[in-house]
Amino acid sequence: MVTCDYAIPAGSNPLLVNLDVTIGATGMPQRVYKVDNAAACGTNGGWFYDVNPPMKPSKITLCPQSCDPLKATIDCLPSMRASLCPS
Repeated sequence: MVTCDYAIPAGSNPLLVNLDVTIGATGMPQRVYKVDNAAACGTNGGWFYDVNPPMKPSKITLCPQSCDPLKATIDCLPSMRASLCPS
């Protein structure tokens, strides 16, 4: 089941998070870019931290414009990559 919230892996550098989504089984991965907060989502969508650095975020949340197509389409695949380099 696709959700709009994703935990940042422990030990990751939250400044080096990338999120790609694939809409449908045959879709191509598309980069989803960070926005400052939920109010900044706008029509292009994006994702934001639960708390912004320098505080230590523990999860990211997809904007509705980025999450809704994932929830509405079969075989969608969100893929988060976070660097494990020390912060």
